[in-house]
Amino acid sequence: MIGGDSILSIQIIAEARKENVFLQPRHFFEHQTIAELALVAESGSNILAEQGILSGEVQLTPIQHYFFEQNFKNVHHWNQSVLLRVNKPLDKVILEQAFTKLIEHHDCLRLRFSKKSDIWSQQMAEKEENTVLEWIEVEKSEPVDQLAIFNNAQESLNLIEGPVIKAVFINNSSDLQLFITIHHLAVDGVSWRILVEDLQEIYLALSNKDEVKLAPKTTSYRQYAAELQKYASKYELIRELEYWKEQQNLRIGAIPVAFVGTENTEASVRKIIVNLDEALTKSLLSEANSAYTTRINDLLLAAMAKTLSKLTGQCNNQILLESHGREDLFENIDLTRTVGWFTSIYPVTLTSTDDNIDRLIKTVKETLHNVPYNGFNYGILKYLSGTKSKNVLSELLKPQLSFNYLGQLDIQENDNDLFSLKNEDLGSLHGPDNCRNHQIDVNAYVIDNKIHFDFEYSENLNRTETIREFANDYIESLQQIINYCANTSTNNYTPSDFADVDLDQDELDSILSELS
Repeated sequence: MIGGDSILSIQIIAEARKENVFLQPRHFFEHQTIAELALVAESGSNILAEQGILSGEVQLTPIQHYFFEQNFKNVHHWNQSVLLRVNKPLDKVILEQAFTKLIEHHDCLRLRFSKKSDIWSQQMAEKEENTVLEWIEVEKSEPVDQLAIFNNAQESLNLIEGPVIKAVFINNSSDLQLFITIHHLAVDGVSWRILVEDLQEIYLALSNKDEVKLAPKTTSYRQYAAELQKYASKYELIRELEYWKEQQNLRIGAIPVAFVGTENTEASVRKIIVNLDEALTKSLLSEANSAYTTRINDLLLAAMAKTLSKLTGQCNNQILLESHGREDLFENIDLTRTVGWFTSIYPVTLTSTDDNIDRLIKTVKETLHNVPYNGFNYGILKYLSGTKSKNVLSELLKPQLSFNYLGQLDIQENDNDLFSLKNEDLGSLHGPDNCRNHQIDVNAYVIDNKIHFDFEYSENLNRTETIREFANDYIESLQQIINYCANTSTNNYTPSDFADVDLDQDELDSILSELS
């Protein structure tokens, strides 16, 4: 069984295309074995992809519109970062050249932004003129304020003048490290694996005095943004407005606040991290999904539905769900090796009425599987389709909790790899004066074969013990759901498992009962 991890499927597709084998993300959910995938794989492609160094105007995408809509006090400091362990000594000149080549190849790393009459726009610069790599020599006995180094790098990014990427190599003989920070407007979780792989490939080629031969570019961010503009003009998208308005007709629970009258700023953020062990993580990523033909998010959010219901005292609770956004809706668009910010965000109402796990899984699964186009069109309607749809969606409730499953972040290590991922404090990803959008942000990710959950909250709003109890309750609920699924020997179906069949769950259960 392949499993239900859409982010992992994108990574597999990218590897397959290096061998001229073409698959689509949807194939991984329609065909659950290697044998079935082999039957639908193609050896050619009609994908259009600009090659060479691109420059000039690029239209904003929905997620970029969302970013500027927040009116952050410091728009320049809102980053994603990684810390890499460097497994072999590096040459400074070659590493500088490698970053130059990397930035030339991935055009979003040269993004520049400008603001006129309160309207932001973006361009791709033809060349990066700023110094991107900082090289720090450290003596063995010299103490290193690592967080200060990371924070200085993150604060140095500038959307208008550049750069939007900064790297710091810490040359300590006992621990070689490479820190890379990129403004979120130019990168997302899927992009990082591409960048680290390409940086290693470039460096090794240069150090061996070989020609640098990266995989051909896939669809550019510029092409993608232009395609979204055309897609947004489709009249049938307006029909989805009714779906999104209906999400507000339920009585939605409110996350309690301990303190009032204080600002929900990034400076006030605290984090509680919880995780599952390796055995439960393995089950979550594979066999636990067989019982109900689920994807990973179905089980993760079933646990969240139950936990939120306990916290708020209401059976219906709304979250803002983030997904990778790299949907295969366009036949000529391929984003598997495109660096940029593609995330889709959309509200989802989760329902948990009692302690019946069977009913909980089925309800949450159907809720998620019935979101039109995995929520992709929500951002299109709100930011690209005109004033009417924007006004309608802007009036909807703002969820108090966001949830994002980032996938398996481990970089597969080989003996000759230059880099491996370090899971350490990366400093301040966001400017401390920026206001947060939610009371609680939950980020889930797999590192070292364990799934971790970061519960971020503001100490200006919530007590630490409240969030710790909430996080522990979530882990307990998730463990119960995974164990329940793993011990279920029968296949349990829901209406979304049967295309073009108009049945509710009770009707389907009745039919299946008669057939058995």
